[in-house]
Amino acid sequence: MPSASVDLAYSLLTLQHVEKEDAFLLLEQLRRVLRPGGTLAVTCPNLLHEIYLQSFLHYAHNGGSTYPTRARGYTPDEVRLLMRAAGFKARIESSHEIRVFAKPVPEEDRVLRPVIRAELSFDRKAAEQRLRWLKDKLRRRIGAIIG
Repeated sequence: MPSASVDLAYSLLTLQHVEKEDAFLLLEQLRRVLRPGGTLAVTCPNLLHEIYLQSFLHYAHNGGSTYPTRARGYTPDEVRLLMRAAGFKARIESSHEIRVFAKPVPEEDRVLRPVIRAELSFDRKAAEQRLRWLKDKLRRRIGAIIG
């Protein structure tokens, strides 16, 4: 399907039947095909609601992880993060199901990737300093215990 060719895309209670990584990749593809200003509508089970929590527990206790059409519940915060990572600004409503109405953001406004890079950056000097501090603290504690 051509990029930026669709005004409305929707997925109603389908994302939970695929692995979460695949659901995320689908969201990215939906963003790609939506026109600027287009709308995405998504619904999925709310794991925080008693109905879907009971379903999850049933799957967990009865070998349901091998059941091919099992439903994977989501939490509202998880959906919010995935939508943001896929390049959407989303309005999320939740009850027993999570309802999402989202608009694609321009690529330059996708904020998650730079945030993740910044969080994963490694400051070797700070890490070595922290490690020295922890070793010193451990030596003092062991010394106090041994006497």
